[in-house]
Amino acid sequence: MRAPKKTEKSFDCIASKRKAQSRIYRKIKGMTSEQEAVYFDRATRSGPFAQMWRELVAKGRKARGSGKLARRSA
Repeated sequence: MRAPKKTEKSFDCIASKRKAQSRIYRKIKGMTSEQEAVYFDRATRSGPFAQMWRELVAKGRKARGSGKLARRSA
């Protein structure tokens, strides 16, 4: 049985993830938990996925208002 041919990668997902994690770590290093929470809150509001996140939140609110989502009991 032949081994499948390896394809040349033009993008290394793991290297990209590690680079992003390292950049974030350097930014939040030394922050308190509260400061980290503010940092991530701002990042989600203004980052590259901010618009998508706002749409998901709005969609969830709309679904909850219409009774489409099951609610958890406390």
